[in-house]
Amino acid sequence: MKSYVSLVSSAVLALGLAACGGGGSEGAAVASSNTAVPASASTTAAVADKSFAFSSGIPALGTTGTSTTLSFTSDSKFAVTSGGSSASGVTTYGSCIFTVTSSTFTAPHPLALGGTPVRIDPCQIQLQTSGVTAGATTNTNATLTLGTLVSTPVLVPVVISNSGQVSIGNTVLGTVTVSTATGGSSR
Repeated sequence: MKSYVSLVSSAVLALGLAACGGGGSEGAAVASSNTAVPASASTTAAVADKSFAFSSGIPALGTTGTSTTLSFTSDSKFAVTSGGSSASGVTTYGSCIFTVTSSTFTAPHPLALGGTPVRIDPCQIQLQTSGVTAGATTNTNATLTLGTLVSTPVLVPVVISNSGQVSIGNTVLGTVTVSTATGGSSR
């Protein structure tokens, strides 16, 4: 009978601790917001070869109404496909300025070879870092914003340091506020 009372007491104590959040250990550090960074040579290199899709096209690139995919193939190069045609070229920043160097689009299309460089502002990468635990690599959604258009999300591996630095690979993209999550509710 004594062991039965001891077993029941242990179970009640365990349930009580679980209901209170587990006994006072500190929670994990998590990012408190998403991260938005302007496109630059280093930020686009961090997402090189990710394809950002725009289902309704990109008007500034002349692809309105046609699904369009844009990728940064390096820190200074881009590729676009839309409606069976493709273009590639050089990207410069201060927004995104696309200068076509190779294209299957025909003149007078904005992505035709020899056309005027196309500038799109703002041009930024948004990472869904809110709630991401610091210290571990986490696959999270990234989108590309071109003017008022936002791409379909793609997964990228993000690391947030305990001090709030947001990185993809060895590239620091920005910083977020990191706070300690608490486990349990107050009563």
